[in-house]
Amino acid sequence: MTNLTIASWLAYFTVVLVAGRYRGRSAAIFSAIALGIFTLVSVSVDRPGGWFGYVRDYLQIIVYVHFLVFLWPRLRPWWWRVLVSIPGSYYAAGTVLAWPAAIAVNLGASAEWFYVPYGFALLGLVESLYTRETVRDLVLDDADAGGAVRRYPLGKTNDAPVLQVVQITDPHLGPFMSVRRLRRIC
Repeated sequence: MTNLTIASWLAYFTVVLVAGRYRGRSAAIFSAIALGIFTLVSVSVDRPGGWFGYVRDYLQIIVYVHFLVFLWPRLRPWWWRVLVSIPGSYYAAGTVLAWPAAIAVNLGASAEWFYVPYGFALLGLVESLYTRETVRDLVLDDADAGGAVRRYPLGKTNDAPVLQVVQITDPHLGPFMSVRRLRRIC
């Protein structure tokens, strides 16, 4: 067992115990399952050497730091999101996605398969950092609202009745969504 494997299991148990003590049973169960899968997968594959090994070690450590600090939710500064929250979330997601590859690698498959899920996690990360605006046509009583409901620039309604519908769903203020970004969207 490597030092990082031992440290990972110690960090795992620490986060689960702290979650149970300060946030309750549900937080402890969530942490135990999410971090348990992450820890099992991440320590099951041999660590590469060189600079890439240091990057993986850093990512491994910040996943536990991120989960621990996440027990006390509040908005963190931009540097925290850049150095801890975003890379920690990315690495945790990629590692959890990698569990089938980790099993295959441990059964003798090529180790390169282990890195494929991190490509998918990277696509998810890039998509989460981009705000997508969707405009839909409204259909009322099986008739196109067309001329009755139009988009007007804010504050310029030409004294016509305007129906504005805005839906912001689950913005996840924190790691991927700052208050400033949410205000810009609104």
